[in-house]
Amino acid sequence: MTIRVNDLYAEEALKLLSALPEEAITIDPKPWYADEVKRRIEEYKSGKMETIPWNEGWEEIEEFLEIIKERIKGLPETLRVFVLDEKWRRDAEQIGKQFNLNEEKYTALENEIFMVLLCFEPQKDFRENIKNELQIDTNTVGWITEDVKKNIFSKISDELSAIEKQIDENEKMPQSQSGVGNEFEQIILNQAKAMRPAVPPQNLPTSDGPKVATDYKPGEDPYREPAV
Repeated sequence: MTIRVNDLYAEEALKLLSALPEEAITIDPKPWYADEVKRRIEEYKSGKMETIPWNEGWEEIEEFLEIIKERIKGLPETLRVFVLDEKWRRDAEQIGKQFNLNEEKYTALENEIFMVLLCFEPQKDFRENIKNELQIDTNTVGWITEDVKKNIFSKISDELSAIEKQIDENEKMPQSQSGVGNEFEQIILNQAKAMRPAVPPQNLPTSDGPKVATDYKPGEDPYREPAV
């Protein structure tokens, strides 16, 4: 049995637990991701988990990374620095642990946050997007949305809102008035949405140079759209 307690009521919950006799409570020491790891191992052994050769799909990966790099170059400096900083990822990880998200659901959450930070998705769609991607109950969706807004989006809300407003204005412009720059912007946007990964890539440009992504898992092809 898993009981999730909102932070606002954590103190009351602890008081309730402390009032129970010692033999009434058993603490399960296994980590939150243990069940997910076990499930994936069983899928792999049974043959249900599809695998692909390690050397396939690199062209799509490189193309996606180029799209991301182009997008980052066009961001305002404040937002660009924020995206390249690892702190927002650590904040997202804490939120994932707080709501006991398994690896798959946390990956989807981090991906949706990343898409908002790059302005590929507007803030107003974030709640609905994570509801669809994470497949969790409405209350938890609301709590996660509020935590992400408070701990991540609020730190660069002005920058995000300014870009979202500009994108909306560009989309309303006739094609003849939008110009080559805006046409390229739309191409980048469409490509990134079509190739959105299951997890934001780790080898984004930093002051120390690009990192090398090595955490691609067998059986996953996150850069292709699912078959309809």
